[in-house]
Amino acid sequence: MTTHHTTTQKAQHVRDWRASGLTRLQYCRLHGLSSHAFHKWLRLPDDGVSVTDNPVLLPVCILPSPEPAPPDSLITLHLPGGLPYRLPSRTAS
Repeated sequence: MTTHHTTTQKAQHVRDWRASGLTRLQYCRLHGLSSHAFHKWLRLPDDGVSVTDNPVLLPVCILPSPEPAPPDSLITLHLPGGLPYRLPSRTAS
């Protein structure tokens, strides 16, 4: 049976492991954790806060372009982590 851990729990396990003096494998066996999953947890931010714990909307201001965009042009949003998200610049009326 798979146990699901919150981001806070994952960060706490990482902190506890670092303070334990055990190897990752020893700590995972002692606590019944998957060593593969635990390895991924090491890349999580150590603030213990999940993105879904405190959702935030950021204000965006879109200014009109001095020149109309061609009908086939795209708007590119760069998401956190550098992932580009392309949208059509015009929508159907």
